[in-house]
Amino acid sequence: MKHFLSCDWGTSSLRLKLVETETLKTLAEVQNNQGIASTHMQWQEGAKGQSLFLFYASVIASAVTILEKKLNHSLSGVPVILSGMASSSLGMIQLPYKQLPFKTDGSDLKVERVEASKDFDHDVFIISGVCSDTDVMRGEETQIVGAIDPSNKPEGVFILPGTHSKHILVKNNVVYSFRTYMTGELFAILSSNSTLTQGLVGGDENDNGDKESFIQGVKDSVKSNLLNGLFRVRTRFLLDQLPASHNRNYLSGLLIGTEVKDLIGQRISITVVSSNIGNIYKTALQTLDIDVPLTINNDPDVTLCGQSIIFANHKG
Repeated sequence: MKHFLSCDWGTSSLRLKLVETETLKTLAEVQNNQGIASTHMQWQEGAKGQSLFLFYASVIASAVTILEKKLNHSLSGVPVILSGMASSSLGMIQLPYKQLPFKTDGSDLKVERVEASKDFDHDVFIISGVCSDTDVMRGEETQIVGAIDPSNKPEGVFILPGTHSKHILVKNNVVYSFRTYMTGELFAILSSNSTLTQGLVGGDENDNGDKESFIQGVKDSVKSNLLNGLFRVRTRFLLDQLPASHNRNYLSGLLIGTEVKDLIGQRISITVVSSNIGNIYKTALQTLDIDVPLTINNDPDVTLCGQSIIFANHKG
């Protein structure tokens, strides 16, 4: 297989890439807001008589057509590897979660193969998520496979920041536990649709005042109740008359600090897997004196790498 189509299908967006298998080089890509949630709603409203799988496949096919026009050649027969929400209750096929633990080479993850047909001429490989007794993930299992070099037998906590940030415990190439934090989602809601919104504008981590506000938010996350601390964001704007950008960074520090303070007392290494905000987490960890070996993995292609590894272990 010289190429594969990587589909990272989230709740609110779809990202499709044509990838060179050997190098993981992206040759062309398309991204749109045709996420799983809106696709499912469209199927419910107007196409419920149609096969659920084929309805979703038609959305992928439209994105493939855009790639074909960009490349000026056919992509017929190129396999599609999907991770993210495609295997959820809102997705094209609902797959059960893999119960913890799971191997970091992805060899024991649940993967469903749907062979090519006259209606959709691509083999489809759908990667399911993982669950513990109290938590779930879909998509991050693929990222963690791509982020880890099994030959190093890493041991530690891997942080995957995002809408639902994950802290994943790895020992001897096995994921044993994880915890989810709604850090990104809460920040988005509060900064766009709450009584705090007026005092949250802009923000530049390179601005000294903004950086100090972030650090103060991290410190306050330890010594204050979060619900009270959130209102402090508003009073900093109203009473202290601090710039809105400073308050935005204060809120970020407050939420990220609340997340990572669970790692105080940690005795094993921490790796932050992020292509854009790894250094922000590094600042938060250092502010809380979490003094353990720390690595920032800025590789933007961990999903592609994970999909490639999982595919290699499941293609049969």
